[in-house]
Amino acid sequence: METFAICSPAVKIIFPESFTQKFFFNEENIFVGLLTVPVKNIKKKEIDNKVVVRVKAFSCNYRDRMLLSLFNTRCNEIGNTDKFCYSPFGSDFVAEVIECGKQVHGLKIGDRVIPDSSYPFKKASDKLGGIPTNYASQRIHVFDENQLIKIPESMPDEIAAAFTITAQTSYSIIRKLNLKPKENILITAPSSNTSLSLIKFLQNIDVNVFALASNLLHKKELQELGVTDVLQISNFSNKTIFELTGGKYFNAVFDPFFNIYMEKVFPAIGFSGRYITCGLAPDYNELNGIKNFSELMENSIVRNISIIGNCLGTTNDLENALMDFENEKYNIIIDSVYTGNDILPFLQKSFGILPRFGKVVYKYQS
Repeated sequence: METFAICSPAVKIIFPESFTQKFFFNEENIFVGLLTVPVKNIKKKEIDNKVVVRVKAFSCNYRDRMLLSLFNTRCNEIGNTDKFCYSPFGSDFVAEVIECGKQVHGLKIGDRVIPDSSYPFKKASDKLGGIPTNYASQRIHVFDENQLIKIPESMPDEIAAAFTITAQTSYSIIRKLNLKPKENILITAPSSNTSLSLIKFLQNIDVNVFALASNLLHKKELQELGVTDVLQISNFSNKTIFELTGGKYFNAVFDPFFNIYMEKVFPAIGFSGRYITCGLAPDYNELNGIKNFSELMENSIVRNISIIGNCLGTTNDLENALMDFENEKYNIIIDSVYTGNDILPFLQKSFGILPRFGKVVYKYQS
């Protein structure tokens, strides 16, 4: 079985038949390839309460930007001209169950599964939750049963491979915002995966959705998804917002990158509004943090604005997303699917070097 992975340059010496390419990212060349590497023999006694899966497809998320560089550095430090090192990568996947321990009762061989990234705790457990793996492209994994969830037969592999983090986060955000009919909602960075997911979900709710973007490249596509208007951050002003919302401003704001947008959007949030964020842009260098934090907090107090943080979601959030998918109320927007030797365009789209609108997925051929 081939594994799509980062690798040290020695791969061409030790595995000359492997397909490799250089991916230029963050001013460094990253060796990546489709590698035929040995699979560890897993003994029955080692998986008494575990599930063994074979990955069929995977995708990356924003968090993988930092990990990609980190894994590359490790490969280069460990590997040299006569020593080989490789590292799979990625956060989301779809896999087939190929072995179950005798204490596993909710899954069986042949089931298709995706990760359950419930946070802060796993369902029916006091164990800390979170994303089960940073190495989703690895072909064989061993997981605890509660790190996985079965998917419906109607879900294609390309949707499944892009589902967990986006859907689980989105449904958690919607739950926390407690939206009401006719409210005005602003979503920043609308072409980011989570923002697109929220826009897709909000098609089912009677609210007015606006988007705030750095450019208007995807304005047409966003309006086709039900966005009332797409605002450009360079032209963002209270006067514009007042006119668009009929003087009511925004009742809720979702912002995936608080260090880019928070200070700009806060004056446009109305009384008793809600602001929720799930992250920051680590490579954004225009601001070294929020400049007028005291003023921002004063506005929050005077206008009773709730500031909400969100990390991933619960198992129930993921289950609700899967149920809505089955009922055709929710879906993941897919930009493109790659397979075979198309590893470079997959990476270029996944990490923003080429434009995309939706998730980018890599599917293994066997």
